[in-house]
Amino acid sequence: MGRIYPEVEKLLDELKSRQVFDADFNRHLPIRKTFHGVINQLLEMKHCNSVMFCEKTDLNKTIFSDLKKKDYKPIKRIVVTICIGLKLEYSISEELLRLAGYELVLTREIDYAYYLFMTEYRHPDMSIEDYNKLLEHWGFDEKDFLGSLTRKTE
Repeated sequence: MGRIYPEVEKLLDELKSRQVFDADFNRHLPIRKTFHGVINQLLEMKHCNSVMFCEKTDLNKTIFSDLKKKDYKPIKRIVVTICIGLKLEYSISEELLRLAGYELVLTREIDYAYYLFMTEYRHPDMSIEDYNKLLEHWGFDEKDFLGSLTRKTE
């Protein structure tokens, strides 16, 4: 057998890298189709059933059921709650918001607070309730709180 020239070997290595890149890129394409598709894929990837979803997001089972409907259009606060509750990476959160027809406008105080929760204040041990305590401490109205608006009064 003949020896492969170093230039050809280098080209083959680059080609393999491109093939790996293309395969990885194509594997992620389905997640970019629709809000409904992304939600279902995320829930599947995180092995998240309705009980886990409700615990992590402080959203009720009605919203979980609604998310399964292709024509469901959640409000921005619900999408943000899902992103924060499921501890999604910020890039995925941005994509999910975009697919739902929203974006965080960092000149709006509440959007900036949400942004902080998705980035700098993102912590695996913080719950939706913890984030709501911060919102309350910062003087935000309960209508901006994360999770379901029907809350237990203590």
